[in-house]
Amino acid sequence: MLVRRLVGAVFGAMILLAGGWTAAGAQGPLGTGCARQAENDAQVRDLFGPLLGRFAAEVGRPVGCVADAPDGELAQQTTAGLLYVRPEGGGPVRIVVFTDGHRHWAVDANLSRVTLYWEGDAPYPPTQGVTRIPVSAEVAQAEAPWPPSPAPTVGRAAPAPASPNRPTTGEQIVEPTYGGGRGELTLVNELPVDVAFKLRDADGARATRAFVYVRAGERTKLDGLRVGTYELQGISGVDWDPEARRFRRGLSVFKANEPLDMPEVRTEEGITWITLTYTIYPVSGGGEGGLSPLDLKEFQEE
Repeated sequence: MLVRRLVGAVFGAMILLAGGWTAAGAQGPLGTGCARQAENDAQVRDLFGPLLGRFAAEVGRPVGCVADAPDGELAQQTTAGLLYVRPEGGGPVRIVVFTDGHRHWAVDANLSRVTLYWEGDAPYPPTQGVTRIPVSAEVAQAEAPWPPSPAPTVGRAAPAPASPNRPTTGEQIVEPTYGGGRGELTLVNELPVDVAFKLRDADGARATRAFVYVRAGERTKLDGLRVGTYELQGISGVDWDPEARRFRRGLSVFKANEPLDMPEVRTEEGITWITLTYTIYPVSGGGEGGLSPLDLKEFQEE
């Protein structure tokens, strides 16, 4: 048995530039890879303006669309990491955060004239280890004021958002036909949104052998893959539509640049085969990251 581990950085091949934007260029295209680019750019500026202005080089360029994360947050991939916000009970946004996977920068509505900085796994400022970085008077004057909170409601809570449809991890969207061998393929989703992976023959016919759902932060394993060379495709987003077999919001479609080869070799000691782990994660730099964008129509072809 041979063990291999591959990784793919989502949206990586759509990266055009690893850098930021400045106030002077704020009216030009901000991001890339979203079907509603102008609308998405405006939303990103409204949500994350302070971080984009203060840390343009660290944040990079938005890639894809703003998406609803499963825990109720809003998330935006960038060429350098992830922007996300936490609304209060479905109400106004009170804190915005950018992370490169380890370092975090945040602006809080109650502390809008400082930047909070910490390192580690905590998604929001922990009780210890947070540094307050002062904002210069020039930057403070140039920034738009934080949007005021709406008037409080009396006697009724803010409406809860509708829960998105999420199949369980490992649920097969179509009947799998990959069996008959010894190969093993583990699919790991380290994105903040869910992914449905499609495993297809890498030949001209490109028959679909598996179409499996993996929730954010989870993994699943395909056992008993027959000998062959496969193409791995994926579709990510929020709120799965079981009839259309696609996500309703925050949709992105991609494929692995390299085929997955699953051989079996008979030796004097016995038969060897491949145990493969493929991890997809938020892009953390300016390279291709092992993935390329894919047209939705091509993904949905059977």
